[in-house]
Amino acid sequence: MKNEVIFIKKQVVGLTIISMVIIAGSGIGIYLYIMSEFQDGSVQDAPPLTAPQGGLIINHNNSHLEDFTSIPIEWINETKEKVHIAYFHTSHGSQLTTGMSGLDAFMGNNDTYDFSETETIGNLHLFEPDDDDGYPYENRDLTGYTNQFDDTTREFLDSNSSYNLIMWSWCALDKSNSSINEYLANMNQLESEYPNKVFVYMTGHLEGTGEEGDLHYYNEKIREYCIENNKTLYDFADIESYTPNDTYYLDQYATDNCTYDGNGNGTIDNEDRIKYNWAVEWQNNHTEGNYYEVGEWYDCNPAHTQAVNGNMKAFGAWYLFAKLAGWNRSEIIVDHTDARLDQLVSIPDQWINTAKKDLQIVYWHTSHGSQLTNGGMDEMRYFIGGGVNGKYAYGNVEGDDNVLDLHELTDDLSEDAGDWVDVTRTYLDNPANLEVNVVMWSWCNMDGHNVYSGDHPTDNYITWMETLISEYGEGGSKPRAATNPVKFVFMTAHAIGTGHDGYVGVRNEIIRQHCRDNNRILYDFADIESYRPGDPTDYWALNMYDDCSYDGGNWAEEWQSAHSSTHMTDTGDDAHNYTNGGEWFECNPAHADNADVMGNLKAYGAWHLFARLAGWDGTSA
Repeated sequence: MKNEVIFIKKQVVGLTIISMVIIAGSGIGIYLYIMSEFQDGSVQDAPPLTAPQGGLIINHNNSHLEDFTSIPIEWINETKEKVHIAYFHTSHGSQLTTGMSGLDAFMGNNDTYDFSETETIGNLHLFEPDDDDGYPYENRDLTGYTNQFDDTTREFLDSNSSYNLIMWSWCALDKSNSSINEYLANMNQLESEYPNKVFVYMTGHLEGTGEEGDLHYYNEKIREYCIENNKTLYDFADIESYTPNDTYYLDQYATDNCTYDGNGNGTIDNEDRIKYNWAVEWQNNHTEGNYYEVGEWYDCNPAHTQAVNGNMKAFGAWYLFAKLAGWNRSEIIVDHTDARLDQLVSIPDQWINTAKKDLQIVYWHTSHGSQLTNGGMDEMRYFIGGGVNGKYAYGNVEGDDNVLDLHELTDDLSEDAGDWVDVTRTYLDNPANLEVNVVMWSWCNMDGHNVYSGDHPTDNYITWMETLISEYGEGGSKPRAATNPVKFVFMTAHAIGTGHDGYVGVRNEIIRQHCRDNNRILYDFADIESYRPGDPTDYWALNMYDDCSYDGGNWAEEWQSAHSSTHMTDTGDDAHNYTNGGEWFECNPAHADNADVMGNLKAYGAWHLFARLAGWDGTSA
């Protein structure tokens, strides 16, 4: 006899009683779920919610499709259990929830990403107050309301204890010192009065006034306050300043509708509104449709803007909620999105210093792998760090908290598998190397080598890396793992001109997927050299070589030529260092003497990796 399940819901004086009757061959079981319910349907007394101690910044770096899909399903479900949101907004702020409304269909219509204003089993609880709830348009966003929104919040929370996350958005940012200071002070006061709830700060949407406009100035004040005081920020403006491929448009006077100054006259005019819209351009070149059918975006009709902007706002929102629920993204993937000058300077000093104090790294490499160190990190110390003993000092100097201990040894993964594995074991088993806690091996040339089980069932790179992790990693079988565990960094291999479908391209992608699926650490050497700064073009797909030449030119030489007046020629050229407006520095990376910027990017990515290994979460600042 088949089991039958019957749900019966009955409202009794503010209580919802759900009876689940299971009729089976062996009898009948009755289970009662009793929930106290407010007028809006929410369940009483949400669990306490606290923000990360070091603050949390959600911006374009966390709003990619791959950021959203990296959230494990168990943390999506945990978020729906733990996070109960009240979001005050008008039309601009609705971009988050409009984007979220289309997500479940985009992800396969499995009811996984649904949300509802009442607490419904299986849905994220997200209440959006409106006129019907007693919150007229002018009383549900921050614009012109910075002196009263805090009282509105208190009244709401004092009668609705079921919410633990409060968000207020701007219709248009108030651009005055008094309003912004009032906003920040009132948010801080609310945090002190409701310590078990999280209050999310926000920036205001773009208005086409660029980096020199008042909007950017006051958005920066909000960002600086949040960074300095470890607050939680959803950076609305930053998300819409970038394409999904991280091309930056604020310096081209981007607007909330994603229009930009395409004719270069320093303002947004009718020609720009008709011809130049980064979101429309991006959508025209990418696939709309179901994610599992290779869809890259979905239509959602967000107010005042384009669909992909609404998509990114939704991706960032879910990333925010999952992080607040306790998700700690454990894999560390360092790729071209992290290997940028703006990303390097955004790493908090605290984590650069912690890396220098806590990490002892051994890095086996030959000439290609040297692109990170003496092909990039050496000169970077002068370009931005104040010299050889400055902020980014490194070397084989054990015990000096002011210098990153990075021991370079000559060998690489192109050796037979057993050789490099035995070399690693011998090194780590030596009591003199007990303090070493990070191991890195780079490739000279991957072509023809065993990388995964499809090349050889057991004698392959991924299997041997996992074996070393099981021996020396946290909880490993080797005695030293109990007190001095080691972190192993996977690496992809450099380009050889055969594109993504070639032997190396295919295996690089297998390594990436393995690291994503198994929460591993990856320095994506190949991806970093595939993109030039500010350009979403994937040059690996154009049969790129290790010197950055491709079918049609050399991306590094082309970029350097366009930025020739803003580069540091040698370690003594202080006039063109970062402080004085320099954009890149000469460093002569091996195999790519004329592709200095590629060595720059490898160095920026290396320091991003070290900060992450030291404990930085990559988002909070």
